Formats: sequence, C-alpha cells, structure tokens
Amino acid sequence: MRLLRRNKRDQLIKASKSRRNVNSSDLDVPGKSYKVFYNERLTKENRMLFRETRTKAKEHDYSYCWVTQGNIFVKQREGKAAQPVRSFDDLARIFGI
Repeated sequence: MRLLRRNKRDQLIKASKSRRNVNSSDLDVPGKSYKVFYNERLTKENRMLFRETRTKAKEHDYSYCWVTQGNIFVKQREGKAAQPVRSFDDLARIFGI
C-alpha cells in the first residue's frame, strides 16, 4: 500500500508498531492469512546506506538499526544514545572503519 499523505503514513506506522504481529485477517483481507509488514520507502542511496549500516551493526554487535521518517539510526544497546547515519562517512566514524 502506498500512502500519499505523510501524516497518514506516520500514523499508520506508529499504530502498527504498537500492535505487533498484524496479519491479513486482522485487516479483513479474504484468503489465506499472512503476516503484514510496514516499511518506509527509501531512496536508492538510502537503501544502499541502510543495507550497509545493518551489515556493520551486526558485525559490531549493535542491537538496534532502524529507519524513522527516512532517517537511519543505530544504537549499541538499551540505554545508549541513538546515532544518526546520514552518509558512508558516518559509518566510518561510528564503526571505526
């Protein structure tokens, strides 16, 4: 599903995060039940950056890597501050590459 209004998209994503494990039968979609995922659309550059960020986060035992409103963040563990990733230079700074 693609939403035209950013406000509605943000409301939908926020609601989906508060209710985990949503499936198609919850949305009254006929047929076999399947799990529903909500993903933000990213530019090609940000998709590549996010993919590389996830890879580096796993290699360096970071617990969290996510996208919010098109911005990429990583966090080492609960209680630590989230660090924004805006470029490949940020990856070098954060992970010491």
